[in-house]
Amino acid sequence: MAHPKRTPSTQLSGQLSGRSVRRISATESPTDISGQLSKRKDLLYQFKMARSGTVYLGLGEFSSDVDLALLNSKQRVVKKSTQAGLASESISSPLKKGTYLIRVQPKTSDKTSFRLKLGTTDPSLNLSNGRLTASRSEATPITSAALRATDRLQFSDQLRYRITTSPRNGQLLFNGVALGAGDSFTQVDIDKGRLTYRGTGGLKVLGSASNLLANGPLVSGVNLLWVGTGGSDGGSDTEVFFYDGSNTRQLTQNNVNERAEGIDGNHLVWASQIGAVNQGVATYELFDFD
Repeated sequence: MAHPKRTPSTQLSGQLSGRSVRRISATESPTDISGQLSKRKDLLYQFKMARSGTVYLGLGEFSSDVDLALLNSKQRVVKKSTQAGLASESISSPLKKGTYLIRVQPKTSDKTSFRLKLGTTDPSLNLSNGRLTASRSEATPITSAALRATDRLQFSDQLRYRITTSPRNGQLLFNGVALGAGDSFTQVDIDKGRLTYRGTGGLKVLGSASNLLANGPLVSGVNLLWVGTGGSDGGSDTEVFFYDGSNTRQLTQNNVNERAEGIDGNHLVWASQIGAVNQGVATYELFDFD
């Protein structure tokens, strides 16, 4: 009995009615290809899977709308990516051993270049971050020097950051609009300067506040005056502390309690107990410091 002869899958390019097919390799190390499209003519790339596995495809850096499709040896679509506009395309699909086609299809008649990436191993994401010096009053651009993610099979607009917790002492801004927990942005947003940070003031631990200070810390501009327990001698009495906008100083060290009475810039007034409590009332001496 005669049996029909099966055409090997390696002859796939000969079955495409004279259309040009470029053979490329599908390996663990990603293949990166640059190409050109024009006159609505799609391009075909052929690759072989030496064994069953997952293939990862990426298409980006084009200036007009382009779609991406993965075809089997019978030119039937296995999977496709049809993002709108200039958004990058990506496909991942488990495949059996055999020969396959990649179709790069322009959606307009405009000429455009593109980059095609192909690999059989999904590389790990590389993330690097640097120091960011932010201003309290002005928005500071977050550049790729401060935050950059790279992936050998994905393009910058596919690498998305998601905010899990909002900054404590500032705001992340996207084109001037504040972002919060749950919002996201991409690496291309960073690369194009769309993301900025505005500081709203720092948080400083100045000391321990005494529960004897009913009127709270006294404030004058950036200066603060308060009383706190312990101090450098570790006693249970209160001491006077002063913060000048940069540093905190302990102004007293004794074994009696103090009260903060007033502050005007660097001009400070406090009272120190000089007598024992008599019928619930203590005697205080007033001190002036400038």
